Amino acid sequence: MARPLRIQIPGAFYPIKSRGIDRKDIFLSRLCKRREHASLAEPEFYL
Repeated sequence: MARPLRIQIPGAFYPIKSRGIDRKDIFLSRLCKRREHASLAEPEFYL
């Protein structure tokens, strides 16, 4: 059975967590991780 849809509220913050296979890191370096986090902070990603 599929998970129910998330209620989306404009301007709300939602937790985002990603893991690789076997819970391994998904970023190759700290720089890659910082760039990804910076891109998520951009207003265009907010609902």
